[in-house]
Amino acid sequence: MPSEYQESSDIRRISRFQILPERPPDMATPTLIRSADDLTADWLSNALGRAVRTFEVTPVGTGQSSSTYRITIDAGDSVILKVADPDPAVRKTGVVTGNYEREIHFYADVAHRLPQETLSHCFVAEYDTTEGYFTLLIEDAAPARAGDQVACCTVEEARLVVRELARLVGAVVEEPDLTWLDTPWPVNRTLLGMMLPSYFQRFGDRITAEQRAVITTFAAGFDTWAEDRTEPRSIVHNDFRLDNMLFGEPGTQRELAIVDWATLKWGSITSDLAFFIGGNLSLADRRAHEQGLVRAFHDELVANGLADFTFEDCWRGYRWMSFYGVMLSVCAPLVVTQTERGDQLFLTMVERHSQHVIDLGALDLLGDEHSKNLQVKPEDEGRHDTTGERYWNESLYLDAIDESGKVGAYVRVGLVPNLGHTVYTAYIVGEGRPPVALIDYEAPLPVSGFDVTNDKFTANLVIEEPLHRVRATFAGTGESYDDPSAPLRGESGDPVAVEMDLVWETTGLPYMYQLTTRFEMPCRVTGTVRVGDELLTIDGPGQRDHSWGDRNWWSMDWTWASAHLDDDTRMQTVELRVPGLPVAAVGYEQHDGSLTEISATDTAYEIGGNRLPGRTQMTLDPTGSRYEWEPITFAPLRIASPDGRVCEFPRAMARVTTPDGRTGLGWLEWGHNVDEAGRSSPLRVVRAVAESSIERALSLVPDSAYDKVMTSPAGRLVVAAVFKALPRLIDPRRADVADAVARFKVNVGAGGHVETYDLILSLDGPPRVEKRKPRDETAEPRVTFSLDGTDLILLGAGKLDSVAAALQRRIVIEGDLQFVAVVSQLLAGDKFPRQRELLR
Repeated sequence: MPSEYQESSDIRRISRFQILPERPPDMATPTLIRSADDLTADWLSNALGRAVRTFEVTPVGTGQSSSTYRITIDAGDSVILKVADPDPAVRKTGVVTGNYEREIHFYADVAHRLPQETLSHCFVAEYDTTEGYFTLLIEDAAPARAGDQVACCTVEEARLVVRELARLVGAVVEEPDLTWLDTPWPVNRTLLGMMLPSYFQRFGDRITAEQRAVITTFAAGFDTWAEDRTEPRSIVHNDFRLDNMLFGEPGTQRELAIVDWATLKWGSITSDLAFFIGGNLSLADRRAHEQGLVRAFHDELVANGLADFTFEDCWRGYRWMSFYGVMLSVCAPLVVTQTERGDQLFLTMVERHSQHVIDLGALDLLGDEHSKNLQVKPEDEGRHDTTGERYWNESLYLDAIDESGKVGAYVRVGLVPNLGHTVYTAYIVGEGRPPVALIDYEAPLPVSGFDVTNDKFTANLVIEEPLHRVRATFAGTGESYDDPSAPLRGESGDPVAVEMDLVWETTGLPYMYQLTTRFEMPCRVTGTVRVGDELLTIDGPGQRDHSWGDRNWWSMDWTWASAHLDDDTRMQTVELRVPGLPVAAVGYEQHDGSLTEISATDTAYEIGGNRLPGRTQMTLDPTGSRYEWEPITFAPLRIASPDGRVCEFPRAMARVTTPDGRTGLGWLEWGHNVDEAGRSSPLRVVRAVAESSIERALSLVPDSAYDKVMTSPAGRLVVAAVFKALPRLIDPRRADVADAVARFKVNVGAGGHVETYDLILSLDGPPRVEKRKPRDETAEPRVTFSLDGTDLILLGAGKLDSVAAALQRRIVIEGDLQFVAVVSQLLAGDKFPRQRELLR
């Protein structure tokens, strides 16, 4: 009979499956039980559909978030009971990660559609969505031998596993009603990159240089890997290793039982295959037999009706998914409790899976596909469809500098359709001459293309040959400034006639950003500009980009840089500094047709009294290259948001040097958000407030804030955790600084008792913490953090990694997620050495 799926009193109940005989009408449907202590003979009788007189309970193994028992009935047959962990903190992990619900759904909605040879029959599957308890009662596969991933399996056992795996995944290939399992990976390229330092620090020199290279290369191409949809899709166990398999002993009905479906996913049909073969066979056995095992898997798929899937397709998918083992080897250690045996397991995993990737040449496969993603499509030179974000923007930036370094120019056309205008900015600059600007922050939107006309000038930008040649022209009246910093103060210049006719021709590899919709390319620029009666010629290096999407300039600071060196090296990078988040960077270095992506930067510069930055130094990772820019002249902008926030763009034409004696030219742009008085960035003001008030804020926290959480000495660690260890992984779209309440709901006991504390933020004084009383009518919080008191202690003591806590969802965030970064930054007592020059 089909499975029954009922909702009652917020308890999701799945209680009958086609594999069971009809229940006698006088037997009641079994209810959810929370622990093995709740078991009774009557409950088991109802669950099994037969009379049970006596039973014996024996714990079986250990789990990260659940408890498993063998129930021996009337001194004969046995079944397996699996229930949620009684600890609410641990149980919360199982709920929030979805592990409990996925396993229940597997037995309710998927298992009965699959071949039954390797699946334990299910008698009861119930899930309480309110409190996170679940009950799973399944057939006992005993007598059976548990697999051991570290010890490996024989080739014959591996053949059995891959054959049965093919039957399972082949039964539901591309089934549309199972695509709800197609959830995003818990990490992306940025997050994985943030995790690597913690991972490498934990395992130190136990990670070889070869393994490190595999890991870092995979991390750089992770988004390409994760977005691939080349192979057919089906169910994925997602933890398909020997530890989750039972091999039948004489007297059992099953040769193989596959258990623990809590990580069930939808993905590549070859995912579990690659993970199993790469991590569960000895190196010699894998190398000798893996092609035969993959062919056996493919043959079984074809025999079960999967057409149009060649062995070459299967082998490609197998190579591609070999990286899954690398990902799990890196991520898993950071989200589970550290033990000596666990660390040894993870080191064994990274050794086997890294070697698997190397042996299969999968790095080359990923590199080829990732290179395709870095390529710019010619159609992206045109305008793109607008989405609904207020600050959705489509812009083209074009920089130029004459080979002499004496004269330069740039143009930016920025369409802001949802605000109904275009931001058009252009400069003609030169050494020893006043900068001349052509600026209209409210120019009309062009009907098509990127041409702009107003009562002061006419400007045209034509893509003459996509990805190869662009022409920018304008003619009209600009403004000349004796003081280059005057535009930052909103001052007007002297009117002067200006003209431009420049052509940008691509001289290197166009590069498509992976973090956002934007591309950049190095160019050679030729043509003329005119200021008044003076005609100037430009023939030298240049840079251009095209960007589209939500662009909120007032949510971050940044440094954008380009360089064209005398040995034909070309570089471009941007370093993003979002409050409360680690510094992010993207860009490239290229030479002789070879491009290396930049994944991190270390930037330092000083800001002068006129708010124009000076000499700027930058070190790039992974190349290790160091650059220094010395501004020749400036071409600054001042961009105001509709609500009055201001961001300054003090752009500069610059000479470039490197420690090894190379020289060149380039442009720089620093993005600085400023307060209404134009004194400095609110991002830096917030940081300064936090630094000056942190000690005082700690002293003002009342003793009641520690009630029922911990003793007063340990309470300092709690406040340190609140002030310094909030997760910084939310991607904010803005960083408003305003009076607000951040609420902390702290689970302080096994009984589920919750204490609530309001962290009151104000730029008029130091932050303060107040314990919230029941029915206390205080201001609604801007954001609420729910976490366990134990986790709070661990965070404060530095024994729980905030990245791990966020991955496990042990800290649940509700409300205005965009404000999380502001909360984190305001409470961060640490200084940021890499941006120390910005804190002046």
